[in-house]
Amino acid sequence: MEESEFVRILAPLFYCTSPRELSADTPYKHLREWNMILAVTLTSFIEEHYRVRLEAADLGRTETFADLYRCVLSKK
Repeated sequence: MEESEFVRILAPLFYCTSPRELSADTPYKHLREWNMILAVTLTSFIEEHYRVRLEAADLGRTETFADLYRCVLSKK
């Protein structure tokens, strides 16, 4: 798995932002659709797709999709 593929897979969850605007360097929590419901959806999606359980603290420590990608890899 590469960062760009990770972003591509998560992109549909960010329904207000065009996938073309997303990259590994995007600070995902600054996107206009970010809220607690999307946070839960994102962690559930990652758990289902990557078999990795993220905690709230993991989201708190990450800012960009690249950070989130590295966090997921560290838990595999």
